[in-house]
Amino acid sequence: FREFNIAKHALHNGAHGYILKDSKAEEVYAGIKTVNNGEQFICEKINSIFKNEMTTHFTWLTNTEIKILSLVAEGYTQRQVARIICRDVETVKSHLKNIRIKIVVKTTAQAVKVAYERGILRRS
Repeated sequence: FREFNIAKHALHNGAHGYILKDSKAEEVYAGIKTVNNGEQFICEKINSIFKNEMTTHFTWLTNTEIKILSLVAEGYTQRQVARIICRDVETVKSHLKNIRIKIVVKTTAQAVKVAYERGILRRS
């Protein structure tokens, strides 16, 4: 489906990729390869919809998500973050995945960059 809420819901609920049935073969191949490598893939058309939606909607991160992202931005590893916030590493990974979905990026480094750009995180 070419709808923001459906795609966001699918990714939020664990889909590793999202591609439309009218995508070109090259994009389908790239998506399969990306997901097979353990990364998230969003086709270009849906990615454009996400970017348009995100410019008109404020990204809501929970206090825990902001804390985790700020610790990652400071250079802490996922294991160190887990110890600091008294959670296990899988919980931290889950929060980071949710952050990437909400901010609509593929990597945690991109999430940190966007968080600074949007004022979610502030430089000290």
